[in-house]
Amino acid sequence: MTNEKNGKKRHFVHYLAMYGGISTGIVYTAIGIIAILSFLKLKEGGADESSLLAYLDNFMAGKVLIWVILLGMVSYIIWRIYETIYDPYGTAKGPKELQEEPLRPLPALPMP
Repeated sequence: MTNEKNGKKRHFVHYLAMYGGISTGIVYTAIGIIAILSFLKLKEGGADESSLLAYLDNFMAGKVLIWVILLGMVSYIIWRIYETIYDPYGTAKGPKELQEEPLRPLPALPMP
């Protein structure tokens, strides 16, 4: 796929980040739905990751969704490792800076 801004082809690893973000959104949405169900007394218990997995495990489609979420989270982990090693945003000025600062904080956070 081509990036519209500069015509560069995206590396497949960039899609891992998108898939990881989507699976994280699925988790937060599902936890929100479980929290609403708990609030309305339609479901027993609280609303957290463990109750989400226990609830989804009761259904066949839920088991598939658990695997989709798991693969998305692994994809996000792979993206973060790639991001740390290869510096896809070009924040370091050269190999010396990458060597001096191999584990930077999240790129969205301001650097001190």
